[in-house]
Amino acid sequence: RIVCSEGADTPANSGTAEAPITVRALEERQAHIVGSGELFPLLVEGCSYWNFEGLRVSTRDFGMSYSTLCPTEEEPERTLRLFVGADNVLVRYSHHLVFRRNLIHNTNRAANSALLRTIDASNILIEENELYDAHRNAINLYADSHHITVRRNFISGRYGADLEPGCVIPSEAIPPSATTCSAKASHGCCQDMTDDG
Repeated sequence: RIVCSEGADTPANSGTAEAPITVRALEERQAHIVGSGELFPLLVEGCSYWNFEGLRVSTRDFGMSYSTLCPTEEEPERTLRLFVGADNVLVRYSHHLVFRRNLIHNTNRAANSALLRTIDASNILIEENELYDAHRNAINLYADSHHITVRRNFISGRYGADLEPGCVIPSEAIPPSATTCSAKASHGCCQDMTDDG
């Protein structure tokens, strides 16, 4: 967890355009960050000018089930809770970040999770990564994320078995602002997706 925002218990520093902070595996893809499925294995919040290169990030299934999160008459808004899954990499309120040559795989199949998600982020470069076995989305550019370039990434489909869902999420429950590159749909390369705002 890397939180650069003021108010954090121990805030990390942000880099600068001239001197970005780089997190790089000593041996590419040998630094394996494994999440429990409950929390984000790699959370970057309120940071600027950071580079993440050559990491391996995966997570496990965590016992949250769709059936416990389905809307009810008493709580029709419960569907919104599905959008708070434990993504493998979550970037929020950050800018000027680079994700390059990372191996990101195995989302939490019991949550609405993505391999890499941005929320209210800008000026992000996502390139030359390999993304495997996304249960829902491989890359999700969400909620006021803009000026993001996604290029030369390899995305391969869902090889793991689905968990039994307790309900079906209607398509109208998914916010229209969600731009998604879905591993299920692409089965290959997601080329040159650029959002200019």
